[in-house]
Amino acid sequence: ADSRDEEIELESEGVEPLMESYSVYSNEVTALILSVFVNLFLMAFEKETQIPENYGIKPRDLLYYTFFAVYITMWTLFVDIFLLNCQELIHGWKVYDYVSYQKYRFSVRETRWMMDSRVLDESIAEPMQTLDLMCFSSQYYFVNSLYAMGTFIGMFGITTFIRWDYIIFSDQALMLICCIMFVFGDLMQRFLKFLADRKFRRIGWRGLWVTKQIEGTVDDDVAAKLAIGEGRQADLEQERLELQALNSERFRHRFLERNRPWILQHLVELLTPESLETIGPDGRPVVEYIRDVYAELMAMGEGARRPGDRSDISSDEDEEQGPAKDWPREPLQGASLAIARLWLRQG
Repeated sequence: ADSRDEEIELESEGVEPLMESYSVYSNEVTALILSVFVNLFLMAFEKETQIPENYGIKPRDLLYYTFFAVYITMWTLFVDIFLLNCQELIHGWKVYDYVSYQKYRFSVRETRWMMDSRVLDESIAEPMQTLDLMCFSSQYYFVNSLYAMGTFIGMFGITTFIRWDYIIFSDQALMLICCIMFVFGDLMQRFLKFLADRKFRRIGWRGLWVTKQIEGTVDDDVAAKLAIGEGRQADLEQERLELQALNSERFRHRFLERNRPWILQHLVELLTPESLETIGPDGRPVVEYIRDVYAELMAMGEGARRPGDRSDISSDEDEEQGPAKDWPREPLQGASLAIARLWLRQG
């Protein structure tokens, strides 16, 4: 009995109850929004499905239902704000903090499609690890809506077959229709992937669900933090100092000196043919700037003094004699890798 009580207590603690409740809520919100499209579908295929007629719903009434679904959606989401805050007070769930953290996780993800990531949070119950991986992001709602609409359309299709006494397997054009639909679906998939990869720099569109590691800069990230931290003077000043340090040429050169072996080894992976063809801030092609940086890295001695260094500050040659000689030389990851890519792209 005691072990069972402990098991129940463990199930009521942690983030799992919050995730379960929020997953139910997210499904309800998805159904609420899709109800508008379901009504529009019934209006467009009223004669084919015969659903409104069988339920005694007039076309004008169906239009009113659609307007009501649009109207009630806004107010339902407004009331949900108070309900979620009540959950925080009653159950002690930090819903807002959890959603904000999931939004941050999605923004700093390493893979463009979250389901391609192989890293799962094993501290969470196994049935919810995939749900946690999706971070309740736009990709999560996209998959949720896609499967829901697929279920609806499939159900309406079967209903139409039954109402019109249509036997699909007796249709001689069945194989031809299936082939046409498969080809159409494949072409549509390629077209949508093409649109997702398109970049419109004039409006700041860099592609659908593009990660910061693929496109974006650390300066943009820090600038966003500055906007979020507006009104908090201490945090604002800290972010300003971080941005100033990232834009410091001396700090960049120190970074290159420290990570020179790794950058030289992985220089090809950090750059793409597209980035080399662009024009840098100094008006020169980026490829010329990369050549200068490569030559400088090859000629750069670790710990060597640079012009403008203060004589009263010891160089890295002295530091290497101390604890610095035991510092790890592992490949860059995370923020260090992003900074390396940023500085190699900027002139």
